[in-house]
Parts: sequence; C-alpha cells; structure tokens
Amino acid sequence: MGRVVWHNGNLIPEAEARVSIYDSALMFGDMVFEMTRSFHGVHFKLDEHLDRLFRSAELTHQTVPYTKDELKSAIALVTEENAKMFQPDDEHRLLINVSRGVLGMYDGLVDVPSGPQVMIADFPLRWTMVGMSRFYDEGVAMRLIDDPGYPIPTAKHRSRLAFQLGNAQVRPGEWPLFHDSGGWLRETSGANIFLVQGTIALTPHEGCLPGISAGYIADIGNVSHARVNSSLIPKCDELFVSATPFCLLPVTKVNDVPVGDGNPGPIYRRLLALWSENVDVDIAAQARSWDAVPRTRTGPSTYAFR
Repeated sequence: MGRVVWHNGNLIPEAEARVSIYDSALMFGDMVFEMTRSFHGVHFKLDEHLDRLFRSAELTHQTVPYTKDELKSAIALVTEENAKMFQPDDEHRLLINVSRGVLGMYDGLVDVPSGPQVMIADFPLRWTMVGMSRFYDEGVAMRLIDDPGYPIPTAKHRSRLAFQLGNAQVRPGEWPLFHDSGGWLRETSGANIFLVQGTIALTPHEGCLPGISAGYIADIGNVSHARVNSSLIPKCDELFVSATPFCLLPVTKVNDVPVGDGNPGPIYRRLLALWSENVDVDIAAQARSWDAVPRTRTGPSTYAFR
C-alpha cells in the first residue's frame, strides 16, 4: 500500500493520514511536533528529539499518551516499512505530530476519534532538501524582520503563522532573521543562528527554540550561548544557521550587505567538515546528489518561502 503512517497504534496508508477539521490542531494550531533526519538510514539524535517533544507537550499543557520507548518502537516499525519504498541513496525524514484531539464541543457529535492524536510519518529527506545544495557554497541571504511574537518559542508547535508572516515580508530567495524591538536576535524560520567573532560562535538562548542541531554544534565547536544584538552583524566575521535537514548553512548577506568578506567562513567550513566526518557522510555532496534530479516546487515550502 506504499508508504505508511503510524496513527495511535495502527499503520495506515500515508494518503489516509489526517486530523479532523474539528481537531484542536486545525482550530488553534494546537499541535506539538518533531522532525528528524538520518545518516546512513539511522535517525540522528532521536532521543534528543523525543525528549524535546515531551518538553513541548508539557509547555503547551498537552499529553503524549505513549512512553518514549513506545514511540521508539513505533518509529522503528514505520522506518522498516517505509524503507522498502526508498531509493538506495535516500535518508529518512521523520515527522512526529501530537495533537490534543477533537474539541470538546464536538466530541461525541461527529464520527472522529476522541483524545490525543499521534502520527508518525517517514518520507525521503530529499523532499525537504531539493534545491538547497547551492546554499552550502553560495550562502543564504537574509533580511532583518521585527519579531512577530511567536508564542512559547521554546516549544516546537504548529502555531507558526508568525513565521509565515515574517516569510511574507522578505524578498524572493531571502530568509527572515527575526529580532525584537531592542535589536536582539531570535532565530529564522525553522533554524537557529550563530554569529562568529574570532573563534567563538555566539548563539541566542532567549526567545528561540533550543535546536537539536544547535546543541550538536555546541558539542563539537567553540560556542557561547548569549544575547546577540543585530548591531553586531556588520562587525562579525561569519554568520551561519543550523537546522535538522541541512545541518549547517552559511549566511553571506543580511539586508543586502555582505557578512564578513561575503563568502562562507572558515569556522562554518570546519564545523561542516567535522560533522560530515563524524557521521561518515559528506553532507553538502549528498545534497548536491539529490539536486541532480530537478523537482519543481509550487507554493510555500520549507526554506523556500516564495
């Protein structure tokens, strides 16, 4: 039946995976989630992603009706089933969604399951990454945007309209970089930011999601969690972003002004090389191989907003 999704203990066809129009996830964006990637088919930092899922549920007063071990068993089952449909060079991209379920005013009045809804999907990472390989060498262009007020920024949840409003304000091909009224940097849409001064990478620790990839960079690099003001950008040596699908990308321009010398810097290159060595995958080369087969995108999508 093709790819499958695990839904509250059952495997169902991917095309049938959905939540009700009466679900709190649709009514309020009231859903916590995690998305992972694999290297050589092994989910990277899975324990850390699941721990953050439970923290996000706690912060949003939701309940995950399964233990961590039960979710790991479900993930193993979904991964095994879907791997049969993957191409030999594919990596896995898990999507784990937890919603509060149908709103009380509709519960029992419509023919939909009650209570929390947990879905685990697994699809090829290339879906997310296609078209992105050029950024490893060219870098990303960003534009500073006023922080739109993302609710509970330390939880990973689906109330992401604030991000989309920021995305709509940048020019085609740019990414938004959010800062507050005092100029203090937050994050970009779906990625953490690092500002390099000398040999130290500074990354904001307030008003943004504690990134799994950002945590890994702190493990392998010289990183300081600090308040970072946008006024430092013209004076910094490098700027780069981290997120699960692409790991690391350089930022070479902000508000049309080059960052540093306008090229990916040595700290970024060293960290990307070390990460690649640690997982035995040339991360940038893998992305380039996926771009060998062009795919046309329509509408907003991850890291390609317009």
